[in-house]
Amino acid sequence: MERKIVWFGILCLTMAFLLGPAALASEENLTATEFRSNGDLISGWYWLRDQALQQFAEWTFENIPAGSLDLRLEITALATNRAGGGRGFPAEFRLIYGFPGSGMMGGVLETQTVTLPNVSSPDDQLGYTCRGVITIPRSAFPAASTIVFKVERTSYDDNHVALNKGSLVILAPTAEAEALRLKVASPSDFASTGDVTLGTAWCRRPAHTLEWTWGPLSEGGSILEAAVNINLLVTNTLDGGSGFGAALPVTVLDLAGKVVEIGTVQLINTFKPRFSDDSDGIGYAASGAYELKDPEIILDGFKLRLAWPAIASLGEGTEPTRTTRHFGGNEKSALLAYVATSSGEGTETPLQTTVYDILNDPLAYAGKTVRLEAQFYGWAGKLVDCPPPVSRSDWIIGADGWYIYVTGPAPEGLSPWNTEDYWKPLLLEGTVRIKLEPPARACPYLEVQSVEVLEETATRVLDEDDNGRTITMDIGNTLIVRLPGNPTTGYLWECTQSLTEGILQPVGEVEFQSEPAPSGMVGASGVFIFRFRIIASGTIPLQLVYHRPWEEEAIETFSVTIVVGGQEKLGS
Repeated sequence: MERKIVWFGILCLTMAFLLGPAALASEENLTATEFRSNGDLISGWYWLRDQALQQFAEWTFENIPAGSLDLRLEITALATNRAGGGRGFPAEFRLIYGFPGSGMMGGVLETQTVTLPNVSSPDDQLGYTCRGVITIPRSAFPAASTIVFKVERTSYDDNHVALNKGSLVILAPTAEAEALRLKVASPSDFASTGDVTLGTAWCRRPAHTLEWTWGPLSEGGSILEAAVNINLLVTNTLDGGSGFGAALPVTVLDLAGKVVEIGTVQLINTFKPRFSDDSDGIGYAASGAYELKDPEIILDGFKLRLAWPAIASLGEGTEPTRTTRHFGGNEKSALLAYVATSSGEGTETPLQTTVYDILNDPLAYAGKTVRLEAQFYGWAGKLVDCPPPVSRSDWIIGADGWYIYVTGPAPEGLSPWNTEDYWKPLLLEGTVRIKLEPPARACPYLEVQSVEVLEETATRVLDEDDNGRTITMDIGNTLIVRLPGNPTTGYLWECTQSLTEGILQPVGEVEFQSEPAPSGMVGASGVFIFRFRIIASGTIPLQLVYHRPWEEEAIETFSVTIVVGGQEKLGS
């Protein structure tokens, strides 16, 4: 019954409209560049069948094109239940894939349990052939150009499995497929002139309407196809029966209220009750999709209106005395789905980040456009624990003691081999890439798109090796002190002195950056970072202590003397 219905929300339709022959389906086959296995080699296949479960097969795929769409992996294997065993058995195994290691992050691996059906034809003499396709989410390693796959059995009771170099084929989306993007958008507004019952607006007499509004979309490129997926409650009368569909008149308007197209949407109800007169509100849901004749209208925003009367769906038997339908919905009953072409390079808003953040979680930044400030370090290769990623002309940037490579033209006016140009401040935009280096390290680097040399405000970074020194600086400089410690022990580095002389001005709070911990370990050490701005001339001792705040004695002390020349004082 209408009065008894509780709205459970729209079924998220699987894009009910047709996307056309080019819709996200084009793929290219990629084969492994390397393969190795310690299985038993028989007629070109490596059998994994040892009771100790030490046998494996491993593939390396290189030069995987960057993209955002998931990869598909086609797997072909042989399987039987024992040596020289029977036919028709499936292949079951564990698939491990991703980066075996990734620089500061440690290993980054994903695991799936895979079962391949046996697809042997009746005339196959052995009957061992198994085949299937699985999905490899890009989110695990966006923009990775190298992926390693490994297969191993998980139990000695598992069927014997055989594989070779050609057993794995990556089905990668082509550039044309990547250029298409399938998106959805919920309406920004909903209105109805119908009768509202338990959150559902029911249309059951003249002038009753449901209307959804979508605001303008800030979408680059072109809109190829667009449709509104609709999920309503439909019955044949007040408190009526179930299992009914409907054909509804559709009016599409622009945001000014001008009618731009009219049409009809067919709503299908797949529920088939034994008795249709009354099912107590169960089986009212009917779904369909209205394809917009002019998909570009969604860029400027539009309204979609459904109006009573609705009539029985095409092909649906009708009662001799009643052919109209009551239908009800709410703001969640309609969902816009559309396919857009990519607007090309340069439309992505850069993420503001730091060198440290990129190194700390490279896979989160891989393939993304970023914007960051750092200092120029030219060809000081010893600062980075990775070789140049693209060519020997790649150069280095760093900030707060963390460094990565940059590939692309060096900043104008700066020379990578001239140490006098080091420390120059830069503002960079580019795309983070990852290169897999032996022995399985993921090395992030920046593919630069633009670089600007900033007005120089010198930054001086001190560490424990500078303890006891006298440091000369200028007004406007920045002083950074980095000291190792481990706060999980209760010890902290603190500046306990008063800086009332007005020479050093603390900048922000004391920051702690943890070093990556070995797998399974917690409480790893890191560095405490203090930042000061030089705002006046003079001489001032700076002392930092490493202690437990509730204890009187410090176990370490860091002291330097700061000498600042010049007479002017900066405003704070």
